[in-house]
Amino acid sequence: MRNFAMRIDEFCRAEPLCKPVDSKCLAEAMTAFLEVWNMNCPYCAIWVRNSLLKLDGVLIVDVFVKQGIAAATYDPKYISVDDLLRTVIEVGQDCQRYYSAELIGQEPAAQALHLQP
Repeated sequence: MRNFAMRIDEFCRAEPLCKPVDSKCLAEAMTAFLEVWNMNCPYCAIWVRNSLLKLDGVLIVDVFVKQGIAAATYDPKYISVDDLLRTVIEVGQDCQRYYSAELIGQEPAAQALHLQP
């Protein structure tokens, strides 16, 4: 009998997405800092980053796998922090990692990204 079980490392490979940034949106944007549990490999970071970047209203995402932190810059007119948290949890279920996330900080994107006025 053949074993058709897929190793998790084979299952969760992903390529990072690229998304152009509308610099006009950054003036009103916020950056949410999320603590993400169960991210334990670079592919986990890519899964989290890609899933957040696919959302309308998310402009920039940086994920720091060793620290377990995701920083998502978003337009609050289009998306909420609850949407970000829900997306992290859903992608964790999709790739069988079962992530959980919590908001640990938030500030205007101009401040978080050190943008010049």
